[in-house]
Amino acid sequence: GMRLMREALYRDTRQIPPEGGTPQLFGRNTRDCVWGGSVHAVAAAIDGISTRMMAAG
Repeated sequence: GMRLMREALYRDTRQIPPEGGTPQLFGRNTRDCVWGGSVHAVAAAIDGISTRMMAAG
C-alpha cells in the first residue's frame, strides 16, 4: 500500500530525500508532501473502488 508507493518513489527518483516526514493535508517540504500524497492516493483509490462497487449493486 502506502509504504510500497513511497519506497518506489524514493528508489526510482534521484532527488527525493529518504523516508521520513509526517502526513499532512498540505506538506511544507518534500518528505511531508510524499507522505501526504501517499495518503491521498490510497484514499482516492478506496473512494473509487467503493463508488464502483455501489454502482454495480
